[in-house]
Amino acid sequence: MLKQNWIGLLIATLLFSLMAGTATAQCETFDSADNGIEAKEAHVVYRDFLKGQEYEKAFEYWQKAFSVAPAADGNRIMQYTDGVTLLKHQYDNSTDDAQKLILRDQILDLFDQIPVCYPDQEAFALGRKVYHMYYSFNMDRARIYEEGKKAIKAGGNKTEYVALIPTADGLVTQYQAGNVEVEEAREIFQELQDIANHNIKNNDRFKAQYNQTLQGMNGVLQSIESDIFDCQYFKDKFQDMYNADPDNPDVY
Repeated sequence: MLKQNWIGLLIATLLFSLMAGTATAQCETFDSADNGIEAKEAHVVYRDFLKGQEYEKAFEYWQKAFSVAPAADGNRIMQYTDGVTLLKHQYDNSTDDAQKLILRDQILDLFDQIPVCYPDQEAFALGRKVYHMYYSFNMDRARIYEEGKKAIKAGGNKTEYVALIPTADGLVTQYQAGNVEVEEAREIFQELQDIANHNIKNNDRFKAQYNQTLQGMNGVLQSIESDIFDCQYFKDKFQDMYNADPDNPDVY
């Protein structure tokens, strides 16, 4: 019975993809869609099921709401992120590799759809996409690196900390494979550190997370640091470290 349920969910997911394509391109909302009232009602129902962690029931109603009005009320991206939650639940509970691949790609597609209707959420969408590519799906580092570059370009200092280590790991892997030139490696290396340091100084809410991420990221980047920077870089780096804590013997 469980297998049949998952097959049914997969078929429903595939149908949702076909139905949602046109609606997503139009960025329909509850107010603009022909069946907006029904979509809004389905939205309320699936949200209640989701809060109760009744994921299979929630998925059915989420599919109805999303296929008609993917942009929801036009102010919030929750139907996209809720879709990620529901499809990720299916992914985590599936034992079928082919099914997991389909679900993975649909999750990533939801992140791609977000900035189509919500351009101001591009940095968020790209950052979360990179996070899932790396931590949830362990995808090819070349793809993660390319998406990571897009994320930090779109987000700048507002790039979420969850995207930094995946991008750093992608950079290291691609540089060591000979796919990234020294100049680009230096640029991305420095940009990643600048983003983390900016938020450590200015982002009170997530300061601790950026600080922890910086430590982990530096551990990843260390493997290429001596290959891409010259002596002046290290002189400046260690001078700054000494000036910041001159009584610490570890910086002598």
